[in-house]
Amino acid sequence: MTAAAAACALMFATGCSSTASKPAKGAGTGAVAGAVAGAVIGNNTGSGNAAQGAAIGGAAGAVVGGVVGMVQEARERSEQDRLAQERAYQQELAKRRAAEAKFKAQIEEELAVAEGFRISDQELKQVEESAKDLETRLKKLQEERQAAIARKRTLDTAQNRIVAAEAEIQRLEAELAELRGDEAPVANSFIEHQVERGEDLTAIATRYNITPEQIRSANDGVNVDRLEPGQKLRIPVKAAASAGTAST
Repeated sequence: MTAAAAACALMFATGCSSTASKPAKGAGTGAVAGAVAGAVIGNNTGSGNAAQGAAIGGAAGAVVGGVVGMVQEARERSEQDRLAQERAYQQELAKRRAAEAKFKAQIEEELAVAEGFRISDQELKQVEESAKDLETRLKKLQEERQAAIARKRTLDTAQNRIVAAEAEIQRLEAELAELRGDEAPVANSFIEHQVERGEDLTAIATRYNITPEQIRSANDGVNVDRLEPGQKLRIPVKAAASAGTAST
């Protein structure tokens, strides 16, 4: 490439790159490429007029590059416009929703106020009296429930006392009969014990002065190792009497 061709290409490049727009940049880039190509073509044709070829090629390249730059810039502007419209739409939508929510809250408040005006003093009095009646009834039921539970506990305690007293009476009768040489009554060979809360097999056996094995033998088929409150067990009175005799 001759110095004139290079100067021409440089002129197109510097002249078209003075601005930052896409068409200007495209024109400058196209001018450089066209000038170089035109200079090469002019030099290779044998005419020796590389500068003229560079000028023609630079001009053509600038036109093509400018068109390409304009297309790119148009595309970018279109995308920016679309994004701007989308942002504006979202902002407008948010404002509309906020306004709708505010309007709904105002309507609900106005309805509540209107409903309050429609409630008469008589209605308020009736509602208050109904609430008091229900609360009084609830309190009464709670008190009755507590009283029933207390009575049940008292009854259970009394029944356990009766069972314990009967067991002790039968044990003493059996012990006295054995001391006198009499035969203990067969009908009273067992008594019934109702398991209390917290009792286990060892505690019951200790209470009647017998062994856990004797209770287990008298309650065949019953899992005496996992007792529940209210469960009933057979207590062997003869065994209790024999244990009492042995301890004396």
